[in-house]
Amino acid sequence: LVTYSEDFSNAAWTKTGTTITSNAAISPDGALNADSIVGDGTSGNHYILEQFNVVATQDYTVSIFAKAGTNNFLQVNLGASPFGSTNYCNFDLSSGIIGSFGGASFNRFIEPFPNGWYRIGFTATASSTNPANFFPTLITSSTSAFLESNTLNTSIEIYGAQVEALSYPTSYIPTSGQSGGVTRAAETL
Repeated sequence: LVTYSEDFSNAAWTKTGTTITSNAAISPDGALNADSIVGDGTSGNHYILEQFNVVATQDYTVSIFAKAGTNNFLQVNLGASPFGSTNYCNFDLSSGIIGSFGGASFNRFIEPFPNGWYRIGFTATASSTNPANFFPTLITSSTSAFLESNTLNTSIEIYGAQVEALSYPTSYIPTSGQSGGVTRAAETL
């Protein structure tokens, strides 16, 4: 359901207290196509956000590939009225652990990939049919509060954001502006 899964510089991603450096790192697919989210050093929140539509009682799983840059900590948030105000999970990208979390999030995961990358995320159930927000946020520690205010000017490498109407993550499906969701071609063995 994320429309620009690899192009975080696109206007579909709202930037708050951050800038995006495009093609800043080698991604998990081996190409120079991972971006860097960089805090602007001002006091406040530091995140990127994409909005998508959800249906009441449906489970949604959010995920993103992330790698420590000059910062080790990233918070994954799933918010707006369908998910309450504090669905989040903190991740330590230097040691590969899940930190603090809140709200009704479940099935939290951090999956290691080569070269210091992790796929991180969680699942939550929508309580209403409304727009919702997926917003990875720069934080200062694995125990940071939801939407911590800070003055970070540090960076995290990011790639492959995904929102799925499922209670678990599936393999990554790239998107480049498609609306209404993208499905994968049939997989064969």
